[in-house]
Amino acid sequence: MKHLGKYLAVPIILTFTAEANAKSFDLGPINADIRANIDLQAASINASGFGASIETNIDWAVRAKLDYDLGDNAKAGIVVKLDQEFDSGSEFSMQRDGINRRLSYAFMKGSWGDLSVGQKPGQADLLSLHAPQVGIGQIRGDFSRYAGRSALLNAYDTQNALKLDYVSPRHKPLTVGLSYAPEIKDRRTGDIRQTDAIEFAAQSRTALSDQWILKTSLAYVTADSANERRQDLNSYSIGSELQYNKKWTVSGAYVYRGNSDAKIGRDETELNFGAKYRQKKLRLALSGAQQKTRFSNKKILGIGGEYKIRKNVRFRVSGTVFIQHSNQKPSEEGTVLITDVRLSY
Repeated sequence: MKHLGKYLAVPIILTFTAEANAKSFDLGPINADIRANIDLQAASINASGFGASIETNIDWAVRAKLDYDLGDNAKAGIVVKLDQEFDSGSEFSMQRDGINRRLSYAFMKGSWGDLSVGQKPGQADLLSLHAPQVGIGQIRGDFSRYAGRSALLNAYDTQNALKLDYVSPRHKPLTVGLSYAPEIKDRRTGDIRQTDAIEFAAQSRTALSDQWILKTSLAYVTADSANERRQDLNSYSIGSELQYNKKWTVSGAYVYRGNSDAKIGRDETELNFGAKYRQKKLRLALSGAQQKTRFSNKKILGIGGEYKIRKNVRFRVSGTVFIQHSNQKPSEEGTVLITDVRLSY
């Protein structure tokens, strides 16, 4: 097993965001709020069994949201998000140059719920409960930019495929969501991989007392393979979250992805879990996950936090340890430590 040793990567990530906010610029029916984020990030990687990703890059993203006030209980608008990344092209870097449209959809909101059409995450992703994330993300976060693979956290979803999406009113005892995507394409080649994808998700909320709140979630995803070499989508997740005093949270999920979109049988499952603590300026999280397939067994453990130094300055840190045993290739293991300072405007 080839040992890659320890490296230090210092990428500088620039993020520019524009989104709607009624308290900002008032241009008649359009309200706009412009925010800018600059992330200064340093990562220390100690990995073996595969090539670690070491990079210095500059990223920036733009999101514009136009809100048209149609009444007290309804809104409509358009959301667009563009991401551009410049990669230095170092020996270990992942090439990510170019502009990508991550979000692009039209929506309507009312007392009956939210309805949207376009490219956005599906309800199996948005309503699912799972291990907590803060700051840089821990078991599903920035560490995978350098080495290893992130946890699944929830059922196989349609990601940002073009879809019709509905979710019932939030902040109710029960919230239900439904998404339909005519097709799911390969991100790199553009080839159609799945058709007629349907996501169903539900999340319940129960107040056990003045301080204790229990939430549960269920998500199911199905689709037909457009290629006889790949399997249909058949995936689900069951999650739960227990909150105390609005500060302490314990949550987790069981995820079944089976052979979804696989070329050969994988029988993939995951159990993730964790705890989170939050105050006005401080957030901390500890999370872990175990993934199993017919060919491998992977464990991930992450810990991290975020501290608000000033109104526009946040310090974030995350540490992730992973190990994967496989009967088809050498084992992979490593540790990724990341520190990050976010400057916001």
